Amino acid sequence: MRALATLAPLSALCGIVTAFVFRRFGSSHTRRTVNRILAHVLELRLFLDEPRLIWNAQRDLLRENLRLFGQIALPSLIAAPLLGLIMWQADAVYGRAPLRAGEAVVVTAHVKAGDLAQVRMEAPADIAIETPGVRVPRLREVSWRIRPLRPFSGRLRVNIDAERIDIPWPRATVLGVSWMVWFFGISSISAVLAPRYLKRHTAILAILVFAHTLSAAEKPPVVLISIDTLRADHLSAYGYTKIRTPNIDSFGDKGTIYLRIDSQIPLTQPSHASLMTSTYPFENRVEENSESVPSGAVTLASVLHANGYRTAAFIGSIMLDRRYGLDKGFDLYDSPFEMAAGEMPNPYSARVRRDAALVTRAARQWIGENRGEPVFVFLHLYDLHTPYALPQVAGLTPSVAGYDAELDHVDQVLGRLRDALQRDGFWDKALVILLADHGESLGDHGETSHGYFIYESTMHVPLIIHWPASASQYPARVTGAGGLIDVAPTILDFLHIAAPPSFEGVSLLSEHGERMIYGESVYPQETFGWAALRSLQSGTYKYIDAPKAELYDLSKDPGERANILPARSVEARSMKARLDDLMARHAAPQHQSSSEPSAHTREVLGSLGYTAGGKQAARNPAADPKDKLAEQEAYERGLTLLYTGRYDQAILTLRRIVSGDARNLPALGALGEAYLRSGNAARALELWQQALERDPAYRPAAESIGEYWLARKDFDKACRFVPAAPQCKGR
Repeated sequence: MRALATLAPLSALCGIVTAFVFRRFGSSHTRRTVNRILAHVLELRLFLDEPRLIWNAQRDLLRENLRLFGQIALPSLIAAPLLGLIMWQADAVYGRAPLRAGEAVVVTAHVKAGDLAQVRMEAPADIAIETPGVRVPRLREVSWRIRPLRPFSGRLRVNIDAERIDIPWPRATVLGVSWMVWFFGISSISAVLAPRYLKRHTAILAILVFAHTLSAAEKPPVVLISIDTLRADHLSAYGYTKIRTPNIDSFGDKGTIYLRIDSQIPLTQPSHASLMTSTYPFENRVEENSESVPSGAVTLASVLHANGYRTAAFIGSIMLDRRYGLDKGFDLYDSPFEMAAGEMPNPYSARVRRDAALVTRAARQWIGENRGEPVFVFLHLYDLHTPYALPQVAGLTPSVAGYDAELDHVDQVLGRLRDALQRDGFWDKALVILLADHGESLGDHGETSHGYFIYESTMHVPLIIHWPASASQYPARVTGAGGLIDVAPTILDFLHIAAPPSFEGVSLLSEHGERMIYGESVYPQETFGWAALRSLQSGTYKYIDAPKAELYDLSKDPGERANILPARSVEARSMKARLDDLMARHAAPQHQSSSEPSAHTREVLGSLGYTAGGKQAARNPAADPKDKLAEQEAYERGLTLLYTGRYDQAILTLRRIVSGDARNLPALGALGEAYLRSGNAARALELWQQALERDPAYRPAAESIGEYWLARKDFDKACRFVPAAPQCKGR
């Protein structure tokens, strides 16, 4: 109430002064001038259906309007700076609320000079600094995640002179309404009541009508948000009750929540490749992390770019770095990740990942710089992926508590993004799509994380679409099945842009009858030589093709607990035939292939919780992944111990695996790495040599030996194992 008492006189004064300026400096024919401008604006719309006349009409009306605008230019030029100055100061006074207690935010210091590595945050005792400083040398920025213990409205400092410190202050309200609503409402009433103002008031109306005419012809902006590793059933909009996700849920206000959308593959990079190209993983040949999108692939970004959109991507993890080819079609691909070979990654570092708040801040800045342009913005948020960054849940092993804590943080960040877009008037014009690339098992079916099985815990993902305010009415909830492969065609369908022939998905806005939803995981096959897993959904049934095949009725058993294949063998055979037919019709040419990841890339993958073993020759007969789950989970634990520096425990865990399965080459290679890091290089070399004896084509073992000798500058020995290394050329 106190804020309103000071805001009301200021607003009234601004309205009266504006009315006086137009009265004092406007011509005696101002009203007639504005009426003619308004008539011209309305007349212009009559020519939109006459292409032959539109150029001459635009030229003549433009000349006339320039002459007429000159008659009201002086009062407009006088009033505009005054209005801007008052609003700038009013926003500083009324538009900022204290940081909320317990809510994490990211603050950024902009440093002109000095060593960024020496920059430290100096915060009061009631501010918890949760992460080390994340440095972005190119922008001379250092960022921290902080969490106030009580409402905070003071100042933050750093130990080196900073040009400024950006703090994402929450927006304040006056009696629950934005100060700008009060300001414009009171000032407008005051202006109307000012003597003779009605004669000039039509000018504002004409400008608003003209702006509306131009905006009606704009292409709606498109914002695509991918929350990595978000399983649908942990959102309150999908029925979760342990935590609330009100901000993510709010994307469905005046929008549509799709209840049965599945990923095509439960790995970050392949899933995004399938999303962006609308092709199946086995078709585009991106079936594992570190594999690049084919050079000739057509992406959603490239289609929108060709149709006049400015395009930008803001990436949360090195997993989607530009080196993997997903930057096709983007004017800006913001993936500031780099890491020196052999360097252990810091999970807080901008070299490997960055906080959701930093991703959204960069996106908001770009949107502001491209205001008025048709834009496509892709945001990738990685916070839900291990290792979790919040201090109380740090570690490589997923847990429900840690997962939900990170989800709560992402929900808050997206709430602030939505509020900012609403304040800018961007939200109501935009098509906003929120989804996930895959889920997280969190112990379901015995799987700790994701990428191994293809049950719904990792395949069922959220899809929430916020429609522009001007769009037709769409249902609030859709129960029909679909896949991430269908998202790009849906976006193009809404924009009335034809989908390219290479897109295999079908728009979710079209009537398409019963859809067949494909899913796969080739990780057990490529990494360990076990069997691959492939699935097909049709109606309520889901068939999983494996040495021990499975069939589930998802309408009665959404958790996939009861395999009904013995009782439904006819249905299972029919779905198996349809699965084989789908793969035969959409298979990629045989000459396409993807190279294996380098040793450095495998180390990065391992530090982020992904298996980094490389490809292994298939075994005959291939084991069912269900029968190898304990071995796989032990291997994941061994990697966790290895990449967190607990080498003795890693050696014990990996030795048990190798003693039980001598053909587990990834475990054998990781065991060698553990010995090397613990100081026993001779044993490491012996184990890597054993792996090569069992499979001479097993590249990770050869690269490990080669990297060892390269580090010691013994190029004769190194080049026998890594002949493609730069040091080996010409030898």
